[in-house]
Amino acid sequence: MRALFSVTFWTGLLTIFKMAVGFVITKFVAVYGGPSGLALLGQLQAIVTGFNGIINAPVSNGIVRYTAENHEAGIEKCTPWWRAGIRCAIVLYLTILAVVAVSSDYLARVFLANDSYAWIIVLAGLFLPFTAIGTFINSVINGSKDYKKYVIVGMFSTLLSCLIMVVLIYYKKLHGALISVCIQYALVGIISVAFVYKQQWFKLSNFFGKVDKENIKGITGYVCMAVVSAIALPTALLLIRNEMVDQLGWALTGQWQAVWRVSEVYLSVLTLALGVYYLPKLSSIGDSHKILAEVKSTSYLMFGLAIIMALCVYVMKDFIILILYSPEFLPARELFTIQLAGDCFKLLNWVYSYPMLARGSTRWFITLELFFAFLFYILTTLLLHFTNLAIDSVLYAYVIVQLVCLVFLRFSLKHIIR
Repeated sequence: MRALFSVTFWTGLLTIFKMAVGFVITKFVAVYGGPSGLALLGQLQAIVTGFNGIINAPVSNGIVRYTAENHEAGIEKCTPWWRAGIRCAIVLYLTILAVVAVSSDYLARVFLANDSYAWIIVLAGLFLPFTAIGTFINSVINGSKDYKKYVIVGMFSTLLSCLIMVVLIYYKKLHGALISVCIQYALVGIISVAFVYKQQWFKLSNFFGKVDKENIKGITGYVCMAVVSAIALPTALLLIRNEMVDQLGWALTGQWQAVWRVSEVYLSVLTLALGVYYLPKLSSIGDSHKILAEVKSTSYLMFGLAIIMALCVYVMKDFIILILYSPEFLPARELFTIQLAGDCFKLLNWVYSYPMLARGSTRWFITLELFFAFLFYILTTLLLHFTNLAIDSVLYAYVIVQLVCLVFLRFSLKHIIR
């Protein structure tokens, strides 16, 4: 547990840097675009998150797992997995690029309410390779359990990318903010290369070459999980926002988006710690009983931390709204109570779902991800249309879905990982 506390502290500092980047963009849009502008930003962020999730699929959790399992045996044991991940990433990038070229106008019209924003979607697609490079570098460092280097590289790359984006926003205003959303993670990837290009493992010969079917099959399982994860919830959120806009208008949808964004940020402190410490730890454990023991002890710690952070956010909600947004968003203070309750259950779900990633339980992970994203959308739609809950519909749907997911994972995890 001491190691997990240490990792949580250092990754928490890294998250603060990343928060600063996101809040610079969010603050600008909140002040100059109001709730409607923030809702538009949320839609664009969902599209970019989907793209990033797909391109990162072969070079994220799978690379962490196989690097963690093999790095003590030497780099040559890791390189087949690295090559397989990079090969799959190239195939996915070419596919995304083709889709973007054909449907950018349609995506902009449907989700951004204006096909003149098609160029933003094209830009996001063009920068994806640099995003994948940054994710690959972080995954190798993470799998090697070099936590300090992971945090240092993350801090410096995020800080420098933030400076670049501030310049963009200053000179290009709203368009600069939208561009920043598209290139944020690509800038981190480009800058990360500068920190590792002299490392022994960072050689082209380790990334391109012969790959066995076993390596491709192993990485493909993680690709499927990551792609579904990248598409399922962002798509559900896109559809939910569309329903909210139809029923409640852009302004109220922006109020909810503001609260959702706060949740994403403070939870990322804990989810990043899970990704950096918890996943490599589970990947290096071969016995299912030991995995269950690790899950149990980690769940107690993380749930306690989630409650503490949620209470802090609740107490400071007015201050947070004024600092991050503007007085126009103060009505959103009424939405925090239900949202924060759902956040605590959501973090526990992350703790219970990571063993599926560590063990490569592809079918279970994909089935659950799709089902609960679908349930979130359907339940929200039903509550919006057939109750008087109005904006609270999405909040109650969120809590119910997280509770159902937690109950299922809690009582079926032993069967899943075996």
